Amino acid sequence: MPISVTCACGKSFETMVQMASHMARCPECGSKQSIPGVARHGDDVSRRQSYSAMLAGAAAPRSAASKRNEHKCNVVVGFVVGAVLLIGGVIAVLFLGPGKPKDATPSPQASADVNIPGGAAPPALSVVNETVASLFLDLGPQGRRVSVPPASPAKDNEMPRRQLCVFKGHTDWVTGVVFVSNNRIASASRDGTIRVWDVATQRELALCRGHSGGVESLAVSPDGLRLLSGGFDGTVRLWNPDSGEEVLRLEGALGPVYCVAFLPNGRYALAGDTEYVLDADGQIILRNKKPIMCVRLWELASGKELRRYEGNSGVVTSIAVSWDGKHIVSGDTAGNLVRWSIDSPDGKADWTHRHVVLASAFTLDGKLYTCALDGEIRVESPFGGSIRTSPKNKREVFAMAFSRHGRHAVTSTFDGLLHILNLETGAQVGELKGHGDWVGAVAISDDGRQIASGGGGKDTTVRLWGQ
Repeated sequence: MPISVTCACGKSFETMVQMASHMARCPECGSKQSIPGVARHGDDVSRRQSYSAMLAGAAAPRSAASKRNEHKCNVVVGFVVGAVLLIGGVIAVLFLGPGKPKDATPSPQASADVNIPGGAAPPALSVVNETVASLFLDLGPQGRRVSVPPASPAKDNEMPRRQLCVFKGHTDWVTGVVFVSNNRIASASRDGTIRVWDVATQRELALCRGHSGGVESLAVSPDGLRLLSGGFDGTVRLWNPDSGEEVLRLEGALGPVYCVAFLPNGRYALAGDTEYVLDADGQIILRNKKPIMCVRLWELASGKELRRYEGNSGVVTSIAVSWDGKHIVSGDTAGNLVRWSIDSPDGKADWTHRHVVLASAFTLDGKLYTCALDGEIRVESPFGGSIRTSPKNKREVFAMAFSRHGRHAVTSTFDGLLHILNLETGAQVGELKGHGDWVGAVAISDDGRQIASGGGGKDTTVRLWGQ
């Protein structure tokens, strides 16, 4: 950058600033002259700073109008940047959900002291009490369970009306059916097997063998990755529905296991147990004068029994688990229903049916529905109190299932018919016919729009019903 310098001899000339010098030589007289604006050695401002300041040039005075325009520009830019950040945050929350620290762990909760076989103290069951939000997860394209049911229950005209397919393979009556995923169902039978069926191809995908007697009960884990079965041999077994492989065997039951269930987080299993055996004529033989009627809680990761819930006065035939995993209700052959907190072995008798309790279930709104052999249905509000309801054209039933929302139920009768009931009105809104004998098991899909059933007697088929 050229700088104009006036010499003492009166000669004016231009020179270039040099980083190493603050002097310039006059071409006329040869004397050295100081360059204006360049600091000398020892000055407060270094030559490098002075050089940079000169290259930048002195800032010209700014007018008030210029300052106002700059302020307006800064305000507009700040507003645009803030709006972009706000919109980005909203999109992240809606589509990605709130974040969770990787090291976040549930806080421990104290559990009641329980006498566990072997004298081991039971671990805290805070992990059992996980909310139902952890239950409904979409597992991707692998065809797993329908994770979240529709926001509204199925209407009467959306319930199944016809038979979609028939699965053949069992050689004895079917004791349990469950929906494993969008296109798979599983069935248990007294022939000692559990079979997994593909709805699209109507073929058997997997065969589970291991029980030494009939399979009396069947449940599917919340994520659809495991099946749980209870057998006449007194064992509870965990299965892989993809391969049919036995994953875990839980022993310790004193008699046939007629009901099993998972807790909502899928890490714990429940099974009804009664201390008795049957003689050659099928009559119950009690091992003790006061036989044990209980529900057992197992931890699946370790295979350890954590707790027993004793209080039923008959053979335990049904287990219901609340959607938050904090309460269980068991029904028995004496018609009794007993409720427990998951962390306490002290049960409370809720009410009594006149006949054997066939089914019990908590719905998404917190209500508890139960059904007895005589067709009587009862519902308990989450705010307390129970209502005894009898569907119109009440009849004796053999199997029963409730929809998740609690609007509909399906019952099977000994004439081989399936009856679809509207629980709000008590009216029958559908009837399905196809089995050649009585029906031993029924299930309703998560969305309430399909029904699976398993035959008994001479009819050992599994059937799927839909629109």
